[in-house]
Amino acid sequence: MIKILVCPDSFKGTLNAKEVVGIIASVFQGQKRVECRTMPLADGGEGSIELINAHLACDIEKFSALNPLGEPVDGYYLRTNDVAYIEVANVSGLHLLQKENRNPRLTNSYGTGQLIAHALDKLCGHIVLLLGGSATVDGGTGIMQAICGHPFVFQNPLFTSKEFRIPELKQAIENIKFTLVTDVCNTLTGKNGASYVFGPQKGADVNDVVTIETLMCQWLNQLQPYTSLDLSRVEGLGAAGGIGLPLVALNKETKIINGFDFFNDLLNYEQAIKWADVIITGEGCIDEQTEMGKGPGRLAQWGAMMGKRVIGIGGMVKIHPTNFNAVFATCNSSCTEVQLQRHAKSNLLAASHKVRAYLLD
Repeated sequence: MIKILVCPDSFKGTLNAKEVVGIIASVFQGQKRVECRTMPLADGGEGSIELINAHLACDIEKFSALNPLGEPVDGYYLRTNDVAYIEVANVSGLHLLQKENRNPRLTNSYGTGQLIAHALDKLCGHIVLLLGGSATVDGGTGIMQAICGHPFVFQNPLFTSKEFRIPELKQAIENIKFTLVTDVCNTLTGKNGASYVFGPQKGADVNDVVTIETLMCQWLNQLQPYTSLDLSRVEGLGAAGGIGLPLVALNKETKIINGFDFFNDLLNYEQAIKWADVIITGEGCIDEQTEMGKGPGRLAQWGAMMGKRVIGIGGMVKIHPTNFNAVFATCNSSCTEVQLQRHAKSNLLAASHKVRAYLLD
Protein backbone atom coordinates (compact mmCIF):
# COMPACT_ATOMS: atom_id res chain seq x y z
CA MET A 1 0.00 0.00 0.00
CA ILE A 2 1.34 3.42 -0.98
CA LYS A 3 0.17 6.45 0.98
CA ILE A 4 -0.20 9.55 -1.20
CA LEU A 5 -0.79 13.07 0.09
CA VAL A 6 -2.26 15.38 -2.57
CA CYS A 7 -1.52 18.90 -1.36
CA PRO A 8 -1.26 21.50 -4.15
CA ASP A 9 -1.65 25.26 -4.14
CA SER A 10 -4.00 27.06 -6.52
CA PHE A 11 -3.01 27.44 -10.16
CA LYS A 12 -3.15 31.22 -10.14
CA GLY A 13 -5.85 32.71 -12.35
CA THR A 14 -7.20 29.33 -13.51
CA LEU A 15 -8.01 26.80 -10.77
CA ASN A 16 -8.33 27.18 -7.01
CA ALA A 17 -6.55 24.75 -4.69
CA LYS A 18 -9.71 22.74 -4.00
CA GLU A 19 -10.27 22.21 -7.74
CA VAL A 20 -6.63 21.19 -8.27
CA VAL A 21 -6.82 18.71 -5.38
CA GLY A 22 -9.97 17.13 -6.81
CA ILE A 23 -8.55 16.67 -10.30
CA ILE A 24 -5.25 15.15 -9.14
CA ALA A 25 -6.89 12.86 -6.59
CA SER A 26 -9.43 11.60 -9.13
CA VAL A 27 -6.79 9.59 -11.01
CA PHE A 28 -6.11 7.48 -7.90
CA GLN A 29 -9.74 6.54 -7.25
CA GLY A 30 -10.23 2.78 -7.34
CA GLN A 31 -6.52 2.04 -7.10
CA LYS A 32 -6.31 -0.82 -4.60
CA ARG A 33 -2.64 -0.20 -3.88
CA VAL A 34 -3.21 3.46 -2.95
CA GLU A 35 -4.47 5.26 0.13
CA CYS A 36 -4.96 8.90 -0.79
CA ARG A 37 -5.42 11.94 1.46
CA THR A 38 -6.17 15.43 0.17
CA MET A 39 -5.35 18.84 1.62
CA PRO A 40 -5.53 22.13 -0.29
CA LEU A 41 -2.34 24.15 0.21
CA ALA A 42 -2.15 27.87 0.90
CA ASP A 43 0.78 30.13 1.70
CA GLY A 44 -0.66 33.64 1.80
CA GLY A 45 -1.29 33.93 -1.93
CA GLU A 46 -4.49 33.84 -3.95
CA GLY A 47 -7.08 31.52 -2.39
CA SER A 48 -5.73 31.71 1.15
CA ILE A 49 -8.78 33.46 2.53
CA GLU A 50 -11.12 30.70 1.31
CA LEU A 51 -9.03 28.12 3.16
CA ILE A 52 -9.15 30.18 6.36
CA ASN A 53 -12.92 30.54 6.02
CA ALA A 54 -13.27 26.77 5.66
CA HIS A 55 -11.51 26.13 8.97
CA LEU A 56 -12.45 29.05 11.21
CA ALA A 57 -15.84 30.39 12.26
CA CYS A 58 -15.66 33.82 10.63
CA ASP A 59 -18.09 36.50 9.60
CA ILE A 60 -17.80 37.67 6.00
CA GLU A 61 -17.60 41.44 5.68
CA LYS A 62 -18.53 42.54 2.16
CA PHE A 63 -17.27 45.90 0.98
CA SER A 64 -16.99 47.58 -2.42
CA ALA A 65 -13.42 48.77 -2.97
CA LEU A 66 -11.20 49.94 -5.82
CA ASN A 67 -9.12 47.55 -7.88
CA PRO A 68 -5.47 48.39 -8.77
CA LEU A 69 -6.61 50.75 -11.54
CA GLY A 70 -9.29 52.51 -9.48
CA GLU A 71 -12.31 50.59 -10.77
CA PRO A 72 -14.92 49.48 -8.20
CA VAL A 73 -15.00 45.77 -7.40
CA ASP A 74 -16.87 43.66 -4.86
CA GLY A 75 -14.45 42.88 -2.07
CA TYR A 76 -14.66 41.11 1.24
CA TYR A 77 -12.63 40.03 4.23
CA LEU A 78 -13.15 37.70 7.17
CA ARG A 79 -13.68 38.78 10.76
CA THR A 80 -13.78 36.83 13.98
CA ASN A 81 -14.04 38.83 17.20
CA ASP A 82 -11.49 41.63 16.76
CA VAL A 83 -9.32 39.83 14.14
CA ALA A 84 -9.69 40.62 10.43
CA TYR A 85 -8.25 38.39 7.70
CA ILE A 86 -7.63 40.42 4.55
CA GLU A 87 -6.23 39.01 1.31
CA VAL A 88 -4.36 41.50 -0.87
CA ALA A 89 -5.34 39.59 -4.01
CA ASN A 90 -9.04 40.07 -3.18
CA VAL A 91 -9.21 43.64 -4.50
CA SER A 92 -5.58 44.39 -5.46
CA GLY A 93 -4.80 41.13 -7.25
CA LEU A 94 -3.04 40.59 -10.54
CA HIS A 95 -5.83 38.25 -11.64
CA LEU A 96 -8.26 41.21 -11.67
CA LEU A 97 -6.48 42.81 -14.64
CA GLN A 98 -6.19 41.74 -18.24
CA LYS A 99 -2.60 41.22 -19.32
CA GLU A 100 -2.59 44.37 -21.46
CA ASN A 101 -3.69 46.47 -18.44
CA ARG A 102 -0.91 45.34 -16.09
CA ASN A 103 1.28 48.36 -15.50
CA PRO A 104 3.03 48.95 -12.14
CA ARG A 105 3.47 52.62 -13.03
CA LEU A 106 -0.30 52.94 -12.70
CA THR A 107 -1.48 50.20 -10.33
CA ASN A 108 -1.62 50.72 -6.59
CA SER A 109 -2.81 49.00 -3.42
CA TYR A 110 -5.44 51.57 -2.36
CA GLY A 111 -8.31 49.04 -2.39
CA THR A 112 -6.59 46.83 0.17
CA GLY A 113 -6.17 49.92 2.33
CA GLN A 114 -9.91 50.51 2.05
CA LEU A 115 -10.56 47.00 3.41
CA ILE A 116 -8.12 47.65 6.27
CA ALA A 117 -9.81 50.98 7.05
CA HIS A 118 -13.22 49.27 7.06
CA ALA A 119 -11.93 46.63 9.49
CA LEU A 120 -10.52 49.35 11.75
CA ASP A 121 -13.94 51.03 11.73
CA LYS A 122 -15.33 47.68 12.89
CA LEU A 123 -12.94 47.94 15.86
CA CYS A 124 -10.65 45.15 14.71
CA GLY A 125 -7.42 45.38 16.68
CA HIS A 126 -5.54 42.67 14.79
CA ILE A 127 -5.21 42.68 11.00
CA VAL A 128 -3.89 39.51 9.36
CA LEU A 129 -2.82 40.58 5.88
CA LEU A 130 -2.28 37.81 3.31
CA LEU A 131 0.24 39.24 0.88
CA GLY A 132 0.44 37.08 -2.25
CA GLY A 133 -0.86 37.74 -5.74
CA SER A 134 -0.82 41.53 -5.91
CA ALA A 135 -0.77 43.57 -9.11
CA THR A 136 1.24 46.39 -7.53
CA VAL A 137 4.77 47.48 -6.68
CA ASP A 138 3.97 50.60 -4.68
CA GLY A 139 5.69 49.99 -1.36
CA GLY A 140 2.39 50.19 0.51
CA THR A 141 1.83 53.83 -0.45
CA GLY A 142 -1.62 53.00 -1.79
CA ILE A 143 -2.86 51.32 1.37
CA MET A 144 -1.37 54.16 3.39
CA GLN A 145 -3.37 56.77 1.50
CA ALA A 146 -6.59 54.78 1.91
CA ILE A 147 -6.10 54.20 5.64
CA CYS A 148 -5.56 57.93 6.10
CA GLY A 149 -8.67 58.76 4.05
CA HIS A 150 -6.85 60.43 1.16
CA PRO A 151 -8.38 60.30 -2.35
CA PHE A 152 -7.38 57.63 -4.85
CA VAL A 153 -4.52 58.57 -7.17
CA PHE A 154 -4.74 57.08 -10.67
CA GLN A 155 -1.07 56.17 -10.60
CA ASN A 156 1.45 54.35 -8.46
CA PRO A 157 1.90 56.92 -5.65
CA LEU A 158 5.66 56.35 -5.71
CA PHE A 159 5.64 58.26 -9.01
CA THR A 160 3.48 61.15 -7.82
CA SER A 161 4.57 61.94 -4.29
CA LYS A 162 7.98 62.89 -3.00
CA GLU A 163 6.86 63.32 0.59
CA PHE A 164 4.21 61.29 2.38
CA ARG A 165 2.35 62.15 5.56
CA ILE A 166 4.20 59.60 7.62
CA PRO A 167 3.20 60.88 11.09
CA GLU A 168 -0.47 60.74 10.04
CA LEU A 169 -0.22 57.06 9.10
CA LYS A 170 1.82 56.25 12.20
CA GLN A 171 -0.94 57.65 14.38
CA ALA A 172 -3.63 55.73 12.45
CA ILE A 173 -2.01 52.32 12.99
CA GLU A 174 0.01 52.67 16.19
CA ASN A 175 -2.41 50.71 18.41
CA ILE A 176 -3.15 48.01 15.82
CA LYS A 177 -1.45 44.62 15.60
CA PHE A 178 -0.54 43.53 12.07
CA THR A 179 0.49 40.03 11.00
CA LEU A 180 1.84 39.93 7.46
CA VAL A 181 1.54 36.45 5.93
CA THR A 182 3.95 36.20 3.00
CA ASP A 183 4.49 33.53 0.37
CA VAL A 184 8.08 34.64 -0.39
CA CYS A 185 11.17 35.57 1.61
CA ASN A 186 12.45 38.31 -0.71
CA THR A 187 13.74 41.59 0.68
CA LEU A 188 12.22 44.89 -0.44
CA THR A 189 15.07 46.19 -2.61
CA GLY A 190 18.02 44.84 -4.55
CA LYS A 191 18.30 42.18 -7.27
CA ASN A 192 16.12 39.79 -5.24
CA GLY A 193 13.66 42.50 -4.24
CA ALA A 194 10.15 43.54 -5.16
CA SER A 195 11.03 45.53 -8.29
CA TYR A 196 13.50 43.21 -9.98
CA VAL A 197 11.88 39.86 -9.17
CA PHE A 198 8.17 40.64 -9.22
CA GLY A 199 7.96 43.82 -11.31
CA PRO A 200 8.18 42.05 -14.71
CA GLN A 201 5.32 39.64 -13.95
CA LYS A 202 3.18 42.67 -13.08
CA GLY A 203 3.86 44.37 -16.40
CA ALA A 204 7.11 46.28 -15.77
CA ASP A 205 9.65 46.56 -18.57
CA VAL A 206 13.40 46.95 -17.97
CA ASN A 207 13.20 50.74 -17.59
CA ASP A 208 10.20 50.50 -15.26
CA VAL A 209 12.09 48.10 -13.00
CA VAL A 210 15.03 50.46 -12.63
CA THR A 211 12.79 53.48 -12.00
CA ILE A 212 10.60 51.70 -9.45
CA GLU A 213 13.67 50.37 -7.65
CA THR A 214 15.05 53.91 -7.35
CA LEU A 215 11.75 55.29 -6.05
CA MET A 216 11.35 52.35 -3.64
CA CYS A 217 14.80 53.03 -2.19
CA GLN A 218 13.87 56.68 -1.68
CA TRP A 219 10.64 55.68 0.07
CA LEU A 220 12.52 53.21 2.26
CA ASN A 221 14.97 55.94 3.24
CA GLN A 222 12.08 58.20 4.32
CA LEU A 223 10.78 55.46 6.62
CA GLN A 224 14.10 54.16 7.95
CA PRO A 225 14.43 56.80 10.74
CA TYR A 226 11.18 55.52 12.31
CA THR A 227 12.51 52.06 13.15
CA SER A 228 15.62 50.34 14.50
CA LEU A 229 15.19 47.56 11.91
CA ASP A 230 17.34 47.66 8.79
CA LEU A 231 14.44 47.78 6.35
CA SER A 232 16.64 46.77 3.42
CA ARG A 233 17.34 43.40 5.07
CA VAL A 234 13.93 42.35 6.39
CA GLU A 235 13.01 39.02 4.76
CA GLY A 236 9.53 38.87 3.28
CA LEU A 237 9.20 42.64 2.93
CA GLY A 238 9.39 42.33 -0.85
CA ALA A 239 6.12 40.41 -0.99
CA ALA A 240 3.12 42.00 -2.75
CA GLY A 241 5.23 44.81 -4.14
CA GLY A 242 6.46 45.92 -0.71
CA ILE A 243 2.93 46.56 0.54
CA GLY A 244 3.93 45.89 4.16
CA LEU A 245 6.79 48.42 4.26
CA PRO A 246 5.04 51.27 6.13
CA LEU A 247 3.31 48.79 8.46
CA VAL A 248 6.66 47.31 9.51
CA ALA A 249 8.46 50.65 9.69
CA LEU A 250 5.83 52.51 11.70
CA ASN A 251 4.42 49.83 13.99
CA LYS A 252 6.54 47.77 16.38
CA GLU A 253 3.69 45.25 16.75
CA THR A 254 3.85 44.22 13.09
CA LYS A 255 5.13 40.68 12.50
CA ILE A 256 6.03 38.94 9.24
CA ILE A 257 5.34 35.21 9.12
CA ASN A 258 5.96 32.76 6.30
CA GLY A 259 2.67 31.62 4.79
CA PHE A 260 3.50 27.92 4.95
CA ASP A 261 4.23 28.23 8.67
CA PHE A 262 0.98 30.15 9.22
CA PHE A 263 -1.14 27.51 7.50
CA ASN A 264 0.78 24.64 9.05
CA ASP A 265 -0.29 26.00 12.44
CA LEU A 266 -3.88 26.13 11.17
CA LEU A 267 -4.07 22.83 9.24
CA ASN A 268 -1.08 20.74 10.47
CA TYR A 269 0.62 19.91 7.17
CA GLU A 270 3.49 18.45 9.20
CA GLN A 271 1.36 15.58 10.50
CA ALA A 272 0.09 14.83 6.99
CA ILE A 273 3.63 14.76 5.60
CA LYS A 274 4.69 12.28 8.30
CA TRP A 275 1.79 10.00 7.32
CA ALA A 276 2.56 9.99 3.59
CA ASP A 277 4.97 7.95 1.46
CA VAL A 278 4.54 10.29 -1.50
CA ILE A 279 3.61 13.97 -1.63
CA ILE A 280 2.07 15.49 -4.75
CA THR A 281 2.08 19.29 -4.76
CA GLY A 282 2.14 22.05 -7.33
CA GLU A 283 1.21 25.54 -8.44
CA GLY A 284 0.57 27.54 -11.58
CA CYS A 285 4.25 27.93 -12.39
CA ILE A 286 7.15 25.99 -10.90
CA ASP A 287 10.13 28.32 -11.21
CA GLU A 288 12.82 30.05 -9.16
CA GLN A 289 10.17 31.59 -6.90
CA THR A 290 9.02 28.12 -5.83
CA GLU A 291 12.18 27.88 -3.72
CA MET A 292 11.85 31.42 -2.32
CA GLY A 293 9.49 30.44 0.52
CA LYS A 294 6.36 29.52 -1.46
CA GLY A 295 4.12 26.78 -0.11
CA PRO A 296 4.93 24.00 -2.61
CA GLY A 297 8.65 24.61 -2.14
CA ARG A 298 8.39 24.52 1.65
CA LEU A 299 6.20 21.41 1.51
CA ALA A 300 8.78 19.73 -0.70
CA GLN A 301 11.57 20.80 1.64
CA TRP A 302 9.84 19.25 4.65
CA GLY A 303 9.00 16.13 2.65
CA ALA A 304 12.61 15.67 1.56
CA MET A 305 13.82 16.15 5.14
CA MET A 306 11.47 13.35 6.25
CA GLY A 307 12.58 11.03 3.45
CA LYS A 308 9.39 11.29 1.38
CA ARG A 309 9.12 11.24 -2.41
CA VAL A 310 7.89 14.58 -3.70
CA ILE A 311 6.20 15.08 -7.07
CA GLY A 312 5.46 18.53 -8.47
CA ILE A 313 2.85 19.50 -11.05
CA GLY A 314 2.93 22.98 -12.57
CA GLY A 315 0.89 24.73 -15.21
CA MET A 316 4.35 25.55 -16.51
CA VAL A 317 7.70 24.20 -15.29
CA LYS A 318 10.77 26.40 -15.72
CA ILE A 319 13.16 24.63 -13.34
CA HIS A 320 13.45 21.34 -11.46
CA PRO A 321 13.54 22.49 -7.82
CA THR A 322 16.02 20.83 -5.48
CA ASN A 323 13.62 18.91 -3.23
CA PHE A 324 11.39 17.46 -5.95
CA ASN A 325 11.96 13.90 -7.16
CA ALA A 326 10.07 14.65 -10.37
CA VAL A 327 8.12 17.52 -11.91
CA PHE A 328 5.39 17.47 -14.55
CA ALA A 329 4.04 20.36 -16.64
CA THR A 330 0.41 20.55 -17.73
CA CYS A 331 1.41 22.36 -20.93
CA ASN A 332 4.49 23.40 -22.88
CA SER A 333 6.18 26.80 -22.78
CA SER A 334 4.53 27.91 -26.04
CA CYS A 335 1.04 27.95 -24.47
CA THR A 336 -0.55 31.37 -24.24
CA GLU A 337 -2.28 32.61 -21.09
CA VAL A 338 -5.66 32.21 -22.81
CA GLN A 339 -4.85 28.60 -23.73
CA LEU A 340 -3.73 27.89 -20.18
CA GLN A 341 -7.04 29.14 -18.79
CA ARG A 342 -9.22 27.48 -21.43
CA HIS A 343 -7.70 24.01 -21.07
CA ALA A 344 -6.59 24.15 -17.43
CA LYS A 345 -8.75 21.27 -16.20
CA SER A 346 -8.10 18.87 -19.08
CA ASN A 347 -4.37 19.62 -19.10
CA LEU A 348 -4.09 19.06 -15.35
CA LEU A 349 -5.99 15.79 -15.63
CA ALA A 350 -3.64 14.58 -18.38
CA ALA A 351 -0.59 15.50 -16.29
CA SER A 352 -2.10 13.74 -13.27
CA HIS A 353 -2.45 10.53 -15.28
CA LYS A 354 1.26 10.80 -16.11
CA VAL A 355 2.03 11.14 -12.40
CA ARG A 356 -0.07 8.06 -11.64
CA ALA A 357 1.80 6.08 -14.30
CA TYR A 358 5.14 7.32 -12.93
CA LEU A 359 4.24 6.16 -9.42
CA LEU A 360 2.33 2.95 -10.06
CA ASP A 361 3.30 1.40 -13.41
